[in-house]
Amino acid sequence: MGISYLTGVILATRDDIVVTFGGPITKGPHKGKYWGWITFGEEDHHRPLIDGGPFDSSELAIECMQGVVDACRKHRAELTGEVVILLGDSAPIVEEIITLSRAQA
Repeated sequence: MGISYLTGVILATRDDIVVTFGGPITKGPHKGKYWGWITFGEEDHHRPLIDGGPFDSSELAIECMQGVVDACRKHRAELTGEVVILLGDSAPIVEEIITLSRAQA
């Protein structure tokens, strides 16, 4: 599974990330399997960020999705540092826009 750079930054920096699962799937080739989800929190209407599967159990779905979040948070310094490198002098402006958008939600 690959994720975008921005999704990695979101997972590394937001404290309202939710890890959950769906299933078991009732039809098709993945019948009896589970799907994992990473979403924003309730304030952002649980908008999806990442999904993955199929998994053999709900526990495995949660474990794998949480592993993605944990990996992004482990490398938070590298991820957020690159934002400054990529954006240069505009980084503070982008940070302010993000902060203001969170306040409006």
